[in-house]
Order: sequence, then structure tokens, then C-alpha cells
Amino acid sequence: MDFLAQQFIPVSPFESVSGTHHQLRLLTAVEAAEMVKVKPSCIRQWVRRGYLQPTARNLKSGAWLYREDHILVTEKERRMKREPRRQLADQSVACPSMGYSAEMRQR
Repeated sequence: MDFLAQQFIPVSPFESVSGTHHQLRLLTAVEAAEMVKVKPSCIRQWVRRGYLQPTARNLKSGAWLYREDHILVTEKERRMKREPRRQLADQSVACPSMGYSAEMRQR
């Protein structure tokens, strides 16, 4: 039994911890979040919403582990599906405390 098999439990019987051609990189939620520049809570939301599935679990810490390639694909899909924030063309909100007025907006 190799070292990885002793340290991690694969979640799915169809997933293997190591690939045939290269070693898969398994990341915790914190490491995955740092890699794609989101908060760890975002990674947990992806899991809860079904966008991402854990690949294995660390036996010592109990932390869920995710494949690096799955994280990258999920992050790319989430960014592509995100709608751009709408900018209102006729926005005439006055905010005197910030120095904006309705007259300034109309110029």
C-alpha cells in the first residue's frame, strides 16, 4: 500500500488518488481557495450547491480534499456563468454625504 493510500480515503470508487500518467494534486478548501483567489467559504458553497465534489478525505485531520483540476474547472465555469453587474444608465441617486448630487449626474 503506497503512502497516499494510507493517508487518504477516496470518496468515490471511480476516483483514484493517483492518475495513470501523473500524480493528482489534492487540496484542502483553504488551499483551493488561495489558488483561485476566493474565500474558503466560497469553496464550501460550491460543494453545498453541487458544483464541486470532494475526491478524498484526510484520515488525520478529517479535511475534505479536492482535485486541483476540478477546482480550476469549477472556478472557470462559475466565473463564466456569473452575470455582469448591471450599471443603470439613468441612475440619478443623490448622495450629499459623498459629494454627489442629482445635478452632477445629469451632466
